[in-house]
Amino acid sequence: MEFQDEPLNRKRPALGEIVYVPPFAAFQNHYKVSVAGERKWYAECAAEACSISAQFPAAEVIVRSVCRQTREPVEMVGRDGVLLDYSPTTLRVHLGYPVRMISDNLAGWCDYNSVFADDEAAARQWQSAHPRINGVTRAPEAVARLVAETIGKGRLEYSYQPTVPILTVLLNLNRYGLTRSTPTRIRVPDPFFLPTLSMLRAWKRQGLVSFLRFSLT
Repeated sequence: MEFQDEPLNRKRPALGEIVYVPPFAAFQNHYKVSVAGERKWYAECAAEACSISAQFPAAEVIVRSVCRQTREPVEMVGRDGVLLDYSPTTLRVHLGYPVRMISDNLAGWCDYNSVFADDEAAARQWQSAHPRINGVTRAPEAVARLVAETIGKGRLEYSYQPTVPILTVLLNLNRYGLTRSTPTRIRVPDPFFLPTLSMLRAWKRQGLVSFLRFSLT
């Protein structure tokens, strides 16, 4: 059994069983989460790993993983959803598929979010060998802010349901890594993160309309 093209020590849950409880995975993978020296949790994906510390208030949380290309050890340290430190300092988070493709495979969308020790070397080497996965890389702290300050809010509530704060997102596009640079070095919204009409129609057709809620702030 594999996860992100890598063998697992134990099989993933069978069809019909719980696989993910965001931001956690219900199986052992290569995003090991430790709290106060105790390691028994696993993050859903690289993006969730950046801010998973929000689920353990006031505690220092360490996520240990490996670079997808070089197998170099990777470590992220966070507290209350804020990424305090990470190594190596060149670490980047790779998001495999654009937002518009979430409706194609809601659970599997996270399967190709991963970490690379170096954006300029490791990530590009891996990308050249996987041309069908047209992803983007972002700084870990930007990904942590995006998750913790948007859909991550409210996860400690019993009635958890992701809520997207529209104005918060629009006012923090650069802070959340949702922009890209043009040839003239002007930052513009990155289409990679923009939903499409066909995606929204697919969500409605699949009965996922109520999966997300929206608020102004």
